[in-house]
Amino acid sequence: MATGDDADAAARLLEGDGARQDDPHSVPLAATIACEQLTQRLAEFVGSVGARALYDRTLAVTRRERVWLAGAVAPKNEPPWPTLRACLEQNEPQAWDGSVALLANLIALFSSFVGSALALRILHGHRPDAFPLPDTDSTK
Repeated sequence: MATGDDADAAARLLEGDGARQDDPHSVPLAATIACEQLTQRLAEFVGSVGARALYDRTLAVTRRERVWLAGAVAPKNEPPWPTLRACLEQNEPQAWDGSVALLANLIALFSSFVGSALALRILHGHRPDAFPLPDTDSTK
């Protein structure tokens, strides 16, 4: 589902929120912040129910290859972030890989929903450092 570009953007999001691949202890909080903030940004375009549906679908897709993320499933009437963080803390050795996959799949799912060009503009508005726009200056 997610591309290498999606995974690169996901890694930049994590790093921007303080996660380091070589420090598994740094990942749970940073990943939770990155997921929550990205989902809040997406809610501006698809509504809070739509954003939660995107997140829940993303988690379901990501769990297919990372079964341990089943522990991140929160009840529908509760925010998913405490449950996600607890799951990542319990699985710190795998937290980086799982977090990158989760964020990359969320990016890919949103892109497939609104189209890649619009998604990039929206995501760039959220975090320009993680979602740089392509250089379109043909004079360089």
